[in-house]
Amino acid sequence: MLEDVLAQNPLVRRLYGRNRLGSRTYTKIMRWNSRMGITKKVERVLGLHSESVIQTSISRLAARLSFSLFYAEHVGLWPQWICPIGRNRIRGASRSIR
Repeated sequence: MLEDVLAQNPLVRRLYGRNRLGSRTYTKIMRWNSRMGITKKVERVLGLHSESVIQTSISRLAARLSFSLFYAEHVGLWPQWICPIGRNRIRGASRSIR
């Protein structure tokens, strides 16, 4: 689905804006596409078939590489939509989510 909305392209990512690159936007796009059937129609014309899966997982940035390798070897569903959480401002101090 990422390819369908071109979100992997740096120029398109800038056009979407940071606030539209999270999992909520991706879920909205997936639901819209499910109602409209755009991807199914394109796949039918191209003779392809795919299924959409949305799975949320939270991992520390330090563990992200090992998780991605595990995921690639044992699960293998692609593409992955990775949404960094970033830093939160709590009581005036900057604190990373761990």
